[in-house]
Amino acid sequence: PVTAIAVSPHAGNTRYAVATPAGANDPSTRFYRRPAAGPWTQTVTALPNGQYFYGSCVLPDPATPGRVYLAGSGYGNGNGNSVYVSNDDGVSFQPMATGLPSTLVTSLAISADGQHLFAAAETGAYYYDRATSTWVDLVALGAPNQRYWDVDYVDTLGLARFATYGRGIWDFTIAGTTLIFANSFE
Repeated sequence: PVTAIAVSPHAGNTRYAVATPAGANDPSTRFYRRPAAGPWTQTVTALPNGQYFYGSCVLPDPATPGRVYLAGSGYGNGNGNSVYVSNDDGVSFQPMATGLPSTLVTSLAISADGQHLFAAAETGAYYYDRATSTWVDLVALGAPNQRYWDVDYVDTLGLARFATYGRGIWDFTIAGTTLIFANSFE
């Protein structure tokens, strides 16, 4: 079954899809891409699976053509990696694991300029610090220690909005070099 699909915002409108294993004898998650004028092509296997009813996440970078992020479960995939990046339009992927525990990442969001990447995960909310190539745990900034199911980036407000499982919605704002995390309804 297909568990994630996305369309590149760049010229050509390349499409991406993730398909999960069909059964116990087929353990490999597959990544597919399709140029606007071509057929679907399988490029990679052995990527993280998605959650059993939530699926995986695929996110094209809005600022960098050919860059695609993929997220899913870091549990039981042999290496503990939950987030991967491709810089060659999905032909190959490299893990983005530094600072991110083995967890299930259910959602990714990115700013329009491609500078700010966020992950909603079973173990918390995360921000990718490009200067250090490390994921920053936002729970350490005062967010509730909770499952985070979704994240969206609101460019007009300059914030990432995280949805939790039972603890409300929380906003993360970057103000210069300061990271601010607060309940969006307080």
